[in-house]
Amino acid sequence: MGSILKLVYSNNFFHNNKVIRLSNGLPKILVDHIKNCAGRDSNFDVNHCISEIEKQNPSWRGNFQLSNLYTYFQKFYSENLIISTDDVIDNEDVVYVYPVEIIAMTTDALSKKYSLTIDSQTENYNFIDTIEPKTLELMRKGKIKIAVCNIQDPCTGPGSIIKFENLLRSAGISESNLIFIFGNRYLTHKNYFPNSKTKFTFGRLTLQQQAADIEGFPRITSLGYQSDIFRKEDLDNLRHVLRPKKFSSFNRSLRSHKYYLAFLAQKYNFIDQGIFSFLNNNENFDHVKKSLEKFEGTTIEVEDCLNLLKSLPIELDTQHLNEAERGSFPTNNNKKEWFSNSYIHITSETIFDVNDINEPFFSEKTFRPITNLQPFIMLGNAYSLKKLHELGFKTFHPFIDESYDNVSDPSIRMRLIKKEILKLAEMSTQQVHDLYYSFEDILLHNFNILKSFKDDNPFSEAVEDMKSFCYE
Repeated sequence: MGSILKLVYSNNFFHNNKVIRLSNGLPKILVDHIKNCAGRDSNFDVNHCISEIEKQNPSWRGNFQLSNLYTYFQKFYSENLIISTDDVIDNEDVVYVYPVEIIAMTTDALSKKYSLTIDSQTENYNFIDTIEPKTLELMRKGKIKIAVCNIQDPCTGPGSIIKFENLLRSAGISESNLIFIFGNRYLTHKNYFPNSKTKFTFGRLTLQQQAADIEGFPRITSLGYQSDIFRKEDLDNLRHVLRPKKFSSFNRSLRSHKYYLAFLAQKYNFIDQGIFSFLNNNENFDHVKKSLEKFEGTTIEVEDCLNLLKSLPIELDTQHLNEAERGSFPTNNNKKEWFSNSYIHITSETIFDVNDINEPFFSEKTFRPITNLQPFIMLGNAYSLKKLHELGFKTFHPFIDESYDNVSDPSIRMRLIKKEILKLAEMSTQQVHDLYYSFEDILLHNFNILKSFKDDNPFSEAVEDMKSFCYE
């Protein structure tokens, strides 16, 4: 097995006596333009140059850039392990990987056809066209593997992967030379296409980033106000103060389980007991009604579904944003008063009913209540709490019945979660207050566990996996 892994970038050049590396996946017309800009400007900046080209081409985006994989590889490994194609040699103890980092789209970006115009010259291309001939030949021989990093995506549809596999095969590259790095241990593709030779690995980028982000508060964040987290001193200061709300839950892109949470909050009259947001209502009536009926286990009246949809969006701090902005603002906004004024967080993760992935995906949603010292009920995939336990976190059984976590059927799991939410909703504020402070040691433990991941290498397992993949 190869003991060394090296990242290969094709488009490197010198500027001000240092190496400038460009991301893989850029078309030749853009690479040439960037080099020309560097030759004319001693204060040249790659990202600024690309953003200027994006402004001139409204329908084009630089979907591939140096991002997380490159950044963390530089931090945790030697700079000498980042090379150009010319440095690839016939050494069986080295695994050569050609990184492709998707920063603006899903994996559909890999198979798209693009058109880019610079200085009246137009280049029409796809991803294969961006690979220089020498690198392409080494990929065909299996000497260089392609590693697609889409670590921020929890659940990519198999269809986009199949398209990219077909594109590679059309260029003479076997999918056995293709590796994907996602945000969870990804099995969906293998379940649908068991004969595929594509490899999959994962990284815990969100966990590391959320841990590191703690030290950045207080700060002015993207929505224009000072954000801060709920701290231990706040826990102490409010020990004898009853908070006005029982729940908090923040939902931006509405999915089936989030519609159902909004439905429950209205049907059982606990919407006023919580600090809730339900923003982007992108589904049609029929889809929402079917989703509600799946989780409720019975027919939902048309009027009830219509009333739910009419009530949306429910907003906390986004009223000044237009529809497009509500779907794209960064997730680092955090009002301390949301947590000072509530007790229990209902965590609505990105995915709830995808049962053919190997383990749950955790976004910032999972770590928001941990950062802010709140207990939580998890609206996520089965075994989400089990995974948190493996990472060292504690949860709240038996005071909250967490047997729902072991139920793979999403409808049954949702009904068990519903039972726990309604139990809390029916408790008096004093009872919830006392329950909250009974969790104090767990809340502080979880906060400290999260902080311990600040210096973690989220790609450590992915790098070891990639080494082993290349020798399977």
